Amino acid sequence: MRRNLKFKNNNDKDFVSHQTIAQKQSGFTIIETMIAVGLFTIIITIGIEALLNTTLLHQKSQDERSIMDNLSFIMEDMSKNIRTGSDYHCIDDGNFTSSTPHSCIYGGSGMSFLSSSGNRFVYVVYPDGSIQKSTAGGTPGTFTPLTPSEVKIDQISGFFINGAEEPPDTGQPYVTIRLSGQITSSKGNIVTPFSLQTGVSQRLVDIAIILDEPLYSDTAVDRIASANDDAEEAVSTGEMDRSSGDLEISLDASNGNFDPELVGMRFRDIDIPQGATIDSAKIQFRVDDTNGANTSPITIRFYGEDTNDASSFSSSSDDISDRTRTSAYVDWTVPSWTSGGDEGASQLSADLKTIIQEIVDRPGWSSGNDLVIMITDIVSGSGHREAESSDGDTNFGPEITIDYSVWE
Repeated sequence: MRRNLKFKNNNDKDFVSHQTIAQKQSGFTIIETMIAVGLFTIIITIGIEALLNTTLLHQKSQDERSIMDNLSFIMEDMSKNIRTGSDYHCIDDGNFTSSTPHSCIYGGSGMSFLSSSGNRFVYVVYPDGSIQKSTAGGTPGTFTPLTPSEVKIDQISGFFINGAEEPPDTGQPYVTIRLSGQITSSKGNIVTPFSLQTGVSQRLVDIAIILDEPLYSDTAVDRIASANDDAEEAVSTGEMDRSSGDLEISLDASNGNFDPELVGMRFRDIDIPQGATIDSAKIQFRVDDTNGANTSPITIRFYGEDTNDASSFSSSSDDISDRTRTSAYVDWTVPSWTSGGDEGASQLSADLKTIIQEIVDRPGWSSGNDLVIMITDIVSGSGHREAESSDGDTNFGPEITIDYSVWE
């Protein structure tokens, strides 16, 4: 039932209108206020959490960048020292103190090398996940850690070395360093994996070329100790003698006729690379016997056999004279030999380096081949010399000493 309000006057009507407006403007209820505060709290909490996460991520980024910078510096320092070092030794057997050059294509936990300062450096990945360095040859108590505690290097990391062995391996030794592991943040709740790799080639080869110096120099030595490696050939008949107790140089005095003869000497396993520079080459003889002719003047001529790998002497006639001679030859005016058993300066031949150079320059020459030197002519004089042969004494047969250098 609808009720109609009746006002006595206009003043009553105005009172009701103002009361209604006042009720509408009185504000939020308690429930509305609590809801508003709750929403505000949630928004603030989310904002603060987002800010904290952003700060944490920034801190993590800063920590990682600092640690990666540190690792990069370690890699750079190792590379610099390795690049200017020598005698690389891969530690793939747990031996930290060895100085023998040793390659390892499958890698090792560390490596040692001779630094440019002359100290023996060692870098190694320790079982605790750190990289440690020794500048005292790897002896116990000389290692210091390079990596910070936040870094743990995996045991699959290591050093891979190619071409470290001694000459005649003349290539540049090359080292690959591979490091992988994890970085743990300073708060310990964020772990980030990493992987680094770099390659280092030894620069001593380049330095040697720049300084116009050989890569290395060495000496090859061989003494004849086999009956078929020294022989005599009679010039008149071509008959070969491989069992004589001495080498009658230029003239055979054994029959009293002093017949001219040739002498051949084969030296085995000459460990000289093809194309090496021969600095000197001389044969040391030992006096077997003396007589008046050993003091008479004589100049003799040496040739080499022009072949890649000389064979031993056979019993076939003319086995010395039929061999192809080198273009190079050397004449030697032999001093007097006055006492049996002498093995000194008077029994040391002239320098035969031009003959040896021609042989090792042959395209088919290889390190470890054999070579033959022949005494073929009397240039002047009428004397002769009796040298010890391998048949006379295997300890005192002719001995050749060759000094050589390798440049590239």
